Amino acid sequence: MDDENVERREYPEEDELSDEQVELVDAAFIESLGGLLSINAIDKHALRATAWGTPSSVFESNVASYPNLSDEVAAPIRELQECADSPLSLLFYFLPKSLWVCITEETNRYRKQNIDRRAKRMRANKLRSHRTITPETLHQICRRLRTEKCMIRVKICTYWVS
Repeated sequence: MDDENVERREYPEEDELSDEQVELVDAAFIESLGGLLSINAIDKHALRATAWGTPSSVFESNVASYPNLSDEVAAPIRELQECADSPLSLLFYFLPKSLWVCITEETNRYRKQNIDRRAKRMRANKLRSHRTITPETLHQICRRLRTEKCMIRVKICTYWVS
């Protein structure tokens, strides 16, 4: 970024500042940091001193404008604290059960649709490896793949039972 050519920022429509006002605000901010925007030239002490100030409007200081906002310290509920040690438990806690049921159904449907394709690929790999044992026929591979349990459904059902 060129220090002399500062790009003008877009502001929300509600502010309705003129271009001159925007340029003045930008120039004043840059001047407060030492006059340049390059990392080496910025006055670091001035940047640290630029902290949150008093509210700039009545709206920000009006406590009654957020009547349902609690002043209590926020803490996770006990149920969530019990899940905190396991990333998988947290994932299941925040995502709805119906979504996981849908995901397992679609995953298993996709798996069933691709059994023939997968069996052909497995058979070709076995034939290519030139193993001395008699390779399974394509029909045997398909039958074995169809009888395998859907792992995702088993894992998810196990999770919801515990």
